[in-house]
Amino acid sequence: MGVPSFGVVTHAVGHAEMPFGVCLQKCAAATAEHILLLANPAAPPVRPGVEATSHYPNILDSDPAELHRVMAAAGLGIGGLLPFVANDVSSDEAAEATRAAFAPWVEAANRIGCHTFCISAPRPPRDEATGGQREEQLIRLGKLMDALVAASPDPAFTVTVDIHLGTLVETVEDARFLVGAAKEKRAGLLLNIGHLTTCRQEGWKLIEEHVDRIHTVGWKDHSLAEDRPNPVYSIELGTGESPFEKYIHAFKATDASHVTHFVNVEHPPLGDEVPTLQRSFAYLRNLWQTTD
Repeated sequence: MGVPSFGVVTHAVGHAEMPFGVCLQKCAAATAEHILLLANPAAPPVRPGVEATSHYPNILDSDPAELHRVMAAAGLGIGGLLPFVANDVSSDEAAEATRAAFAPWVEAANRIGCHTFCISAPRPPRDEATGGQREEQLIRLGKLMDALVAASPDPAFTVTVDIHLGTLVETVEDARFLVGAAKEKRAGLLLNIGHLTTCRQEGWKLIEEHVDRIHTVGWKDHSLAEDRPNPVYSIELGTGESPFEKYIHAFKATDASHVTHFVNVEHPPLGDEVPTLQRSFAYLRNLWQTTD
């Protein structure tokens, strides 16, 4: 398996508000090949003759042709879409409301030709909840993801949920249970390597066991040092303790050509976002070439 096409998550070039065009220029300078669009329904859309003033544009109201024009001008593709929509599966009613909230975003993804739809993981049950209650919510999440896949006429459309510290999908066991609950093969996992590192999870085993259900990977590095500022700080790739070689080895041992890859560094030194990403991309591409 050759080196994959690596994209970038748009907030990796800076958290401060910036015009969408500036964001794209920075993503291209970082050597990304495509982007994960983080989309805010309250932000301005991308339309002809109007500057989109946020790097989290409102894709619901954006003009698809203009979006593709500005993306192509920057030499970037649309790798995926993650809308700012709260994900609540605490009850059947909440799950149905969540499905309805995601529905227009699925339609927007289809309009712009985006095959990779990413969603944030729901909050977990309260601390006093039983394991059975957690499984009930994972089952609802699986059904929700199945419904979102079924709502798209695109045969390549996938829905992936972010494995994340402090959420309903936090551990390898959570992920295993979820892919058993979601019946659609195109409903699966966003393998967030940094959070798997922080949670001390052997996330590469999910590649070995369920590569067909891993549609998206977030290449993030986290530190496990006792004096780290925050357990989920995402730092320059290769400077933390994420065992990237184990993930690359697992990917190379199977057919993973369907997987979409994104690099993300959420907490670089202020003003050093693009150089940090450039070094991270170079590190990951070299590691991919040199890992058996």
